[in-house]
Amino acid sequence: MKLSTGFIMLIFVLFTTSLFAQTGNGSRNAGIIVNVSGGLNNAGLTHENTISSFGPFDQAAINFAGGISAIYAHSSHYHFSAGLRYAKAGAKTQELTGTDDSGNQLGKYWFVRELLFVEVPLLLMYQFNASKIVPSIFIGPNMGFLLDAEEKIGSDYGENPRKSNIKAKLNTFNLSAEVGIGLKYRLNDNTALGISTCYLYGLSNQVKDSAEGEQKTRDLRVFGSLYFSLR
Repeated sequence: MKLSTGFIMLIFVLFTTSLFAQTGNGSRNAGIIVNVSGGLNNAGLTHENTISSFGPFDQAAINFAGGISAIYAHSSHYHFSAGLRYAKAGAKTQELTGTDDSGNQLGKYWFVRELLFVEVPLLLMYQFNASKIVPSIFIGPNMGFLLDAEEKIGSDYGENPRKSNIKAKLNTFNLSAEVGIGLKYRLNDNTALGISTCYLYGLSNQVKDSAEGEQKTRDLRVFGSLYFSLR
């Protein structure tokens, strides 16, 4: 795992350096753009051979993700983005039927695994030529640092206080490959609104105990953004 992680980072650095070297004549367009974004995270977890007292966490959960990034506009096409992002990842189990002591059905309940991350995405962006509406694509590594992790019960018949902190059972570093597309609408020369979607393919096993197999993050996100230039 450490070898594959280092290899991916090396390829990204070499690829970025090569592109910037080839577009050096665009440096006259250089500047810094700030991007403030927020949106929804359709969060999921793989569950290959994962053992859990609650069953596999194989259902996606809708959570929040958002943050701020600084975009270096090296040229009119090639941009590099470094950001700081808060994201809630995880997943839930399939719904089960709850009953009381007499066997009467109460409703549906499920178990939820929530992982709170601070992330540092480093993205290479390609912006297509356009005037008002600007499409773009982006790719790069996303480094996540686990803040907290909980397992709890959700239901459609009231709150259940049962929950447990599982951070000690999980690895605190999570490397993902992030790829996405975006669309930006220029309001003026210095301000724009945007929408983007990205997929994060987790490369790190989140489970410390090898007896539980592998469990990796799989997130699909949609963001709304405000851009403003510092040029």
